[in-house]
Amino acid sequence: MPIQAGSGGVGTIAIQLAKYWMRYWGQCNAMHESTEAANAQADQAGAFLGNTVELIATINAMNAQIASAAEEQTSVAEEPPGHAAG
Repeated sequence: MPIQAGSGGVGTIAIQLAKYWMRYWGQCNAMHESTEAANAQADQAGAFLGNTVELIATINAMNAQIASAAEEQTSVAEEPPGHAAG
């Protein structure tokens, strides 16, 4: 909506400018709040990703222990009867 200088003088222009300023300020505030919300979501996603990486590392360590134990059991099972380990 354009400012209409002839419709009421300087007072009307000032009121129109104030309305525009209020709209502008409201839009800036909404953008700021949106940015803050996006940053919070990004922080949460980063924390979730960090936790996921830690869980994967734990699972990998468990898998390595299981594989090692299975290999050890296999080697013991394959030893000839009466063979003393050591």
